[in-house]
Amino acid sequence: MSADTGIDDGAVAGGLASRVPPPGPLSASAADADQHGALLRLAAEQHELCAGAVDEYEVAAGLEAAGLTDRIARARYGAEDVFDLAARLCRRVPRGAAQAVVPADPWRRPVWRHLLRGALYALPGLLYLLALRTIDAGAAAAVLLAGTTVSCALGQATSFLGHLLQGRGDQRACGRFLAAVLLAVALAGPGLSAAAGAWLHVGGRALLIAQAQTGYVLAATVLLVVGGEVVLAVVLAPGAALAAVVLTPLGQWAPATAASTAGALTVLAAVVLALHRAGRQAAIPGRSLRSALGTAELRGAAPYLVYGAVTAALLAFAVIDVVAGVAGVSGSQVGVGMLPLVLSLGIADWQLHAFRSRTRQALAATSSLARFAHAVRAELVRAHAAYAAALLLLSAAVLGVLRAAGRVDPATVVTTTTYALLGLALFASTILVSCGSIHAATACGIVALVADTAARRHFAAAPASLAASHLAVFGSLLAALLTLAGRRLGAVARHR
Repeated sequence: MSADTGIDDGAVAGGLASRVPPPGPLSASAADADQHGALLRLAAEQHELCAGAVDEYEVAAGLEAAGLTDRIARARYGAEDVFDLAARLCRRVPRGAAQAVVPADPWRRPVWRHLLRGALYALPGLLYLLALRTIDAGAAAAVLLAGTTVSCALGQATSFLGHLLQGRGDQRACGRFLAAVLLAVALAGPGLSAAAGAWLHVGGRALLIAQAQTGYVLAATVLLVVGGEVVLAVVLAPGAALAAVVLTPLGQWAPATAASTAGALTVLAAVVLALHRAGRQAAIPGRSLRSALGTAELRGAAPYLVYGAVTAALLAFAVIDVVAGVAGVSGSQVGVGMLPLVLSLGIADWQLHAFRSRTRQALAATSSLARFAHAVRAELVRAHAAYAAALLLLSAAVLGVLRAAGRVDPATVVTTTTYALLGLALFASTILVSCGSIHAATACGIVALVADTAARRHFAAAPASLAASHLAVFGSLLAALLTLAGRRLGAVARHR
């Protein structure tokens, strides 16, 4: 089963990840001469099936469809069953090389488009950084954290379902679904925010920021699903430029309400534009939303909902430190530490697509499963090295500017380094999700989140030890995800 995701707008291979035995010679003792000859004839008859299959399980399915049973496999070919016969055929018939007509590469895009998408992803981060400059601790920061978690979770699930409906050709149902999500958030958001504010005794500023962030993330998700990147960029450019200025020393000359006003207008314009584009798509003839979207699709979106929430919680590790009142941790430090990661999102999108494109080319160019697995692992290292270099350069640039202004301190350096390491781990997680390993990536994230929470409880009174524990947890997460990716993504089924 496969579907598109909103993060990378590419195919997610959801097939079985199987360990494929390396090619090798047939054992002479496995069959007598008659059985050996029969096997040769069968290999010639099923050459096209074996050359184009992703693994022996697909060959076995084709043999069963052709009428071969376990009894025939044993009597005629000397195999234990159909699966054993399929494995023997795969060892004898190499996978086919590239076809004469190679279809267009869906992962190849201009670099500017990746950077544009990264800018669209980054704007909520800029707004978040602005909020952290004024909200340092307590329930207000907790409200921001909750808003981020909810918006990321809903954004992931909405993106998955939207691309799923589009991939099936249900344009009308997709438009209605996206519009319904936006309207539900717009109508229910104020009431939920007011209830949360009354319960937590939080003022309106934090609630408005959290609600605006949720609205923007979902509006941006809708526009990315329907292909409205350029239009969204035009709408968001003024607000993003002002937010960037306010985050620099030049921000002291900006009016106090300028950033808030620009942010509010930007979010409102994004929501209106997203509703308009979703409404246009909903007018296309096709199936109704009720007939196109059922419980099976909603169950399929559940892992993405959890993945989005877990990712947001991991990214907010330093914000949680602020909420918990860890000594020496402030919102301004967190904002600066997150900035290089926020600025690198376009590069991450570029490297993700480059990895998928290069592995697709390797799949078409080789007939050896072992060589393909080796090529995938080499491309994994290449993609992570490129993204690590980008994070290093951006972190050095941000810290260099702060040092020139006399505003850098050891805590800021550690926070920036930790966010860079976490960003690299989440990049590995995104590659796994893109290749269909959503459950494994989510499980690793949950384990890391639990470990980080336990470390925070243990080292709450020792900021230096807590900072070291963050580095240890995220370093372990990166190692686990890279190991998992190296093992799973070598299977051809993850790239078809």
